[in-house]
Amino acid sequence: MGHRCDRREFIAGASASAIALAMHDQLAFGFPSQDPVVKAASPGEARFRTMRLHTAADLGEMKQFYQGLLGFEVLDEQDGEITFKAGLTKLTYMTTTKEYDRPWYHVAFNIPENKLWKAREWQLQRTPLKQRSPGSMTHPDYPDVANFWKWNAESVFFWDPANNLLEYIARHDLDNAAPGEFTSKDILYASELGFMVEDAPGMAKQVEKALSLNPYREGNARLTPVGDEYGLLLIFGKGHHWRMSDGSTRPTDVYPAQVTIQGAKPMKYEFEGYPYRVEVV
Repeated sequence: MGHRCDRREFIAGASASAIALAMHDQLAFGFPSQDPVVKAASPGEARFRTMRLHTAADLGEMKQFYQGLLGFEVLDEQDGEITFKAGLTKLTYMTTTKEYDRPWYHVAFNIPENKLWKAREWQLQRTPLKQRSPGSMTHPDYPDVANFWKWNAESVFFWDPANNLLEYIARHDLDNAAPGEFTSKDILYASELGFMVEDAPGMAKQVEKALSLNPYREGNARLTPVGDEYGLLLIFGKGHHWRMSDGSTRPTDVYPAQVTIQGAKPMKYEFEGYPYRVEVV
């Protein structure tokens, strides 16, 4: 096993090869070229208060995964749906209708900014981690660790039984370092949810205006983020293929999502032409 640099060495003193890989990913994802901007503290500790997502997976398997492996508390369980306490976020999975084939989503969870490596080791004791694609923003020695250097963040990815792509992300612009070993209590709240649309930049502008949210850094046709480090609506352009837990790939698609977020003014908003509903509280 090679030398594991600490995260400041990793972020601030990346090798020329790591920079080259990051530049490749910058072009792929459209991340901005300017230096990261430290955000002011959000009015609350989490933007996402609730998430309601569809699943074709057995809810018993989902319970075993989220409660048994990740240590999430079950808040409610009834016929056809189950709700977990994901830190400060209530995460609900409901049995999908026949209209939607094997729904899957991307959900990220903020963790203390100093615990990425401990979270990696903790999760590896429970599940495999997703290996990053060659040429992507990846640690030079650890292909399962993403280095989003323009976001000043590091993360690891893994799958649940429904092939939802989950992520632990340590955002170094947040002052939330915590002592001790990593435990399930360090999964602070959901901070990202992906929404698939035809025109990511166009839809992002509509969402920003309707919900009084700001664009995050800079996006492009593949990904346009809206919000801040406490919660990002990731507006993805359709047409891309993502790797599943069995190594196969599936094209991105549209699946229903209902979320409650903290925002400037209470309201309800639906993405025009899509089964996405956002309630602002």
